[in-house]
Amino acid sequence: MRFHTTRRRTTLVLISVAVFIIIYWLLFSNSGVFLIYDGGQQRSSQVTVIVRTSKETAKERLPLLLQTWIRASRESYHILITSPDVTMHNTPDISMQRMFAESNCTSTTSRRLNQCCQLAFGFTHALKLHPESKWFCHFDDDVFVNTRELELYLRRYSEKVDIYLGRSSVSTPFAFKDSSGSNHLFFFATGGAGICLSRALMQKLQKQLDPDLFTRYCTETGLSDDVLLGYVISKEFATQLTISNRLHSHLEDLSALKLEFLENQISLSVNLPKNNRISLNRYVDNSDTTGFKTLD
Repeated sequence: MRFHTTRRRTTLVLISVAVFIIIYWLLFSNSGVFLIYDGGQQRSSQVTVIVRTSKETAKERLPLLLQTWIRASRESYHILITSPDVTMHNTPDISMQRMFAESNCTSTTSRRLNQCCQLAFGFTHALKLHPESKWFCHFDDDVFVNTRELELYLRRYSEKVDIYLGRSSVSTPFAFKDSSGSNHLFFFATGGAGICLSRALMQKLQKQLDPDLFTRYCTETGLSDDVLLGYVISKEFATQLTISNRLHSHLEDLSALKLEFLENQISLSVNLPKNNRISLNRYVDNSDTTGFKTLD
């Protein structure tokens, strides 16, 4: 009798151990989320989110992001806010201050070239700060980012292969004739909707994304930052755009997005001068002209 009792106890212990191993594997395997500690807070090493702002837009746009999705995400994700001048961002919250990185992209009066410089700086600086991240995603300061949905979506892909992910705003490949006269066709990720690069691709792009070099490429080609990035990735690394229609820029009719699908979208932009924004049944208050507070 004692033998059978001991045997049952041993079986229960083995089952408990097996269940623990399975749960641990599900939570912390490569298909899940690895947690690291940064400043005493748990953060996912899965994704580093880069937000680009500027002198012209920061005062109007950035406070809203800091009050909504950035505040909600800062304890779970690496957030990097790139700005040409960090002295203009006065926030008493020290943890918020640590998110800012000065790009020094003010050497030209051209808005297009400054954007090229900041895009390159954002990606390379993010890799320098968080080399353990599996993904590096770049957004502008007029975008609401559903970081949880972003992370879940990226789990479909491997960070160990070259992945260039975003939304295309054109229905046919973009054609660009290089200096040799060759015509190169490619799709590019629209910067206003967001651009994500896998760690494998990001590591390969370090040379091309040197801010000074990338800005010079923009000058020589006449291309915008997002188009040039797509061109470099396609031509130099033979990697084509992985298109996701769950990222949205103000180049599309945002009011056409159905309410029942909003919670599954990754990014949502806004263009108030053209009254192009998502349509919600109700808003938290009259000041929520973008809908971002209600979404949060």
